[in-house]
Amino acid sequence: MPTYNIERWDAVIPPGRDEAYPMIYIKPDKDFIEYSKNNNYTVMVSISGTNTRYDEAPFVAIIDSSGYFPNDRPNFYDKTGFFVITLFSRWLGYPPNNGSVLIQGEFGPDKVEIPIEQPFKAPIPIEYFKPTEKTCDSFSATQISWIALLLLILFIGLFSISFKKSPNE
Repeated sequence: MPTYNIERWDAVIPPGRDEAYPMIYIKPDKDFIEYSKNNNYTVMVSISGTNTRYDEAPFVAIIDSSGYFPNDRPNFYDKTGFFVITLFSRWLGYPPNNGSVLIQGEFGPDKVEIPIEQPFKAPIPIEYFKPTEKTCDSFSATQISWIALLLLILFIGLFSISFKKSPNE
């Protein structure tokens, strides 16, 4: 498989995990898409040119495109054309250079042994959150009603205690 330029780096925290994993973005070609499919979207990647510890060892990785998994979010692949590759490694921070990635799989001309099972399903990238007009800065009418009822019950309870006669009178 040829080497691809890394277009972007991000840190992601998959559901059910506490630590961040590095996610890289590449612009795929037709061969890459077919190769990924043949290798069940799990590959071994070697990073180079970042001038960081990412360059030191190969990583098992999951390839993903939001174009394959329809949902109600904007389609990341349609907007950018990028595929994402989540590395099974600790997030070490953004490298000074994006670098490039060599991808190898269990099937194909450059067959390699993938040493571990997938510890998680790759998260699907989403667009950055943009706040809407409706926010949680105020209470709803139902919440206000419950609070008023609670305060009324509390006031009645305190009022009845204060007028209760003591046993000595």
